[in-house]
Amino acid sequence: MAFDPIRGVPTCRPVKAIDLKEALSKGWRDFRPFPLYGLLFAGF
Repeated sequence: MAFDPIRGVPTCRPVKAIDLKEALSKGWRDFRPFPLYGLLFAGF
């Protein structure tokens, strides 16, 4: 991502435990229907 002088430097808020829980649960939800497909791409 290039620096944009109009918008400035992007900032991120601190990561909380609830953020990690949400990301992992969404990933698990995507993985469960097609585990072999997920394992195939995890190998790369």
